[in-house]
Amino acid sequence: MSNKVDKISEYREKHTTTVTIPSGFVFTIRSLSTVALTRMMKGGKSIVDFQSDPETLPSILETSVIDPPIVAVGKGDEKTLSAEEIDKDDLMFLIDKIIEFSGLKPEESEELPSQIPKSEK
Repeated sequence: MSNKVDKISEYREKHTTTVTIPSGFVFTIRSLSTVALTRMMKGGKSIVDFQSDPETLPSILETSVIDPPIVAVGKGDEKTLSAEEIDKDDLMFLIDKIIEFSGLKPEESEELPSQIPKSEK
């Protein structure tokens, strides 16, 4: 059983990194999985829209930031930080780092299709 736990921890560790935002605060983030991206991009949003959508930004933070934990909706407490508490410059920097760490660099994201093409009848 311990071997499985070690493998899971090892897998998670490979997909995490630390990011220091402009204010100097350090976050531990994980890359966005394909499942998370697909869920957030439903409705045919492009990657560019996805990065700037005020509805999606808190979800990106809640999904990707491991430490400190972030809540997308509501107020933070002594154990969590609210997405709404993060300064604009820090927020955009953090979102950019999450997108970059997830393998969706800005120059590449412009080239990605905004939605999966529908098959022709």
